[in-house]
Amino acid sequence: MNTQTLDQAQPNQQAPKKQHIPQAQMSGSNLARLIKAEFHKLFSLRSTWVLIGTSMLLMIGFAFLSVLSLELMKNALEADMSNGGSAQMDADPQMQALLAGEGIHAAMGGSGYQLALVLLGSIAVLAAAGEFNTGAIRSTLLANPKRWQVVTAKTVVITVVTGLTLFLGALISHYVIWPQLSEYDYAESFFAPDQWWQYMVMILFTIAASWLGLGLGFLLRNSAGAIVALLMIVMILPIVWMFLPGETMATIGGYLPSNLAGTAMGLTEPDEFPSRAAAIGLFMGWGLLGLAAGGTRFATTDVK
Repeated sequence: MNTQTLDQAQPNQQAPKKQHIPQAQMSGSNLARLIKAEFHKLFSLRSTWVLIGTSMLLMIGFAFLSVLSLELMKNALEADMSNGGSAQMDADPQMQALLAGEGIHAAMGGSGYQLALVLLGSIAVLAAAGEFNTGAIRSTLLANPKRWQVVTAKTVVITVVTGLTLFLGALISHYVIWPQLSEYDYAESFFAPDQWWQYMVMILFTIAASWLGLGLGFLLRNSAGAIVALLMIVMILPIVWMFLPGETMATIGGYLPSNLAGTAMGLTEPDEFPSRAAAIGLFMGWGLLGLAAGGTRFATTDVK
């Protein structure tokens, strides 16, 4: 039986129709679905819940401890004033604001935010570097080969998780210490202008640090190394810089992320650059710089 005979025996057989595949399926998951998948991956990890819960507990615990030390702080200030320190305090607008009770509630309510920042930054590192460690990044790229879209989705998820966690931690801490501060007439609403400004800076700085952690995760592709690098930049380097001699070194140190956050949280506007608003822009720039560096390496080099 030849080919012609087979064709005659099956006259009604037609060539299969070409199946239409929607463009969204052809190009992989779109950004909205990718963000949803990133949320699912992040919260399927037990470490995420542990780090978020620990961050909030640290904020509440340190706020409570700060209030317990309030009486000691007042006694120390009174002793210093009696020993001739009043002239220096009178010349310091920040100290005058504190003595008047301005910003004390937020300063104590957010006293544990830097420790929370480290833990939340670790979540960001794990969201990127953790996938390289486990090899899960290959599955992520199979689902969506557009690498900058992956970076964008992870950035959105980390921003929401970090910002919301710190906001809730600060809000709970603020009202946990309300009764004690009321005894000193220092209690203020969370949304009072001087309080909200400080909390807003804390939230933005934590988000910027998380962006930096995410970028370091993509750049170094190693969880431990990226977390250590984040700690060095955000916490250790500003302390080391304090011991370096020279006015020029002190000026440069003022542009480190933590020092910029301290400037932005000031109760009064600085006399020199950067202003409080400029300081916010600069430390957010640190986070964007880390994202750009990590994202560029991720987009331009192979995944092994």
